[in-house]
Amino acid sequence: MIIIDGKSYPYQPDTTVLEAVSQLGIQSDNMVLVVIDGRVMPWNQLDQELIQDGVEIRLLHIVSGG
Repeated sequence: MIIIDGKSYPYQPDTTVLEAVSQLGIQSDNMVLVVIDGRVMPWNQLDQELIQDGVEIRLLHIVSGG
């Protein structure tokens, strides 16, 4: 089981963070900060980082304005 933004999803071995996040409709061109077990991950590494069973992923949407 993995947790993304507080919701549980089935764990699938050999799945990258990018694959898991993309299944939720989040693309790398969006202004989203990805935090994995408290560690901020750069978008250019999400396609290399395999998720582990029990991982918690948080997606923080960056908002800009004045």
